[in-house]
Amino acid sequence: IFLSTFEGLYYSDTEGQNWVQLDVFNQEITRGIAVSPDFAQDRTLFATTYGGGVLKFNDSTDSWEAVNRGGLMILHADPIVISSPALDGGQTVMTGVFFGVGITIDSGLSWKYSYLDNSVQLYARRLAISPDYNNDGTAFAVTCISPLCVIPNGIFKTSDGGITWNPSNNGLLSLKINYITTSPGYKNDKTVLVAVGNDGVYNGIYK
Repeated sequence: IFLSTFEGLYYSDTEGQNWVQLDVFNQEITRGIAVSPDFAQDRTLFATTYGGGVLKFNDSTDSWEAVNRGGLMILHADPIVISSPALDGGQTVMTGVFFGVGITIDSGLSWKYSYLDNSVQLYARRLAISPDYNNDGTAFAVTCISPLCVIPNGIFKTSDGGITWNPSNNGLLSLKINYITTSPGYKNDKTVLVAVGNDGVYNGIYK
């Protein structure tokens, strides 16, 4: 189990009974962590920080390295998600940044910005990615209006790998989304779960 906090990054291999702090690059404030779905084989971890951008764990050196090259200029990254490895071994990583989403398909060697809405300065506070992303290119972003992010702006969805994003809020009672995740069987059931403001948990099905 991995846990990101303002005081650093922790892990537990005792089902949460005991926690150990990891030695993270410059002890930056960690905002989020993404564990590869194939972690047992590839040992791949990414973490987002406040001030240090995106970090990747290097298993061969047992250390963390900054992977902010090639376009990721904003170092205050927040949520982060990672896809299953593609057939060629590559993995897509997405992180929420000011005005949109940063996307890399080469483990952070290069990044591209994906703007959620060109007419409004939106910030992605939460992200969820389809377990079948390599085939369907689907991800979801919970947004708010930058820079202070005090105005919630609901969910945006991409089905083309972040080239375009569109609002996806039909049926939701509130645009204040606290959490979002996709079903492990999303490929077949197309189910997304969101926690909405003070209205509890709302089960939304997107097709």
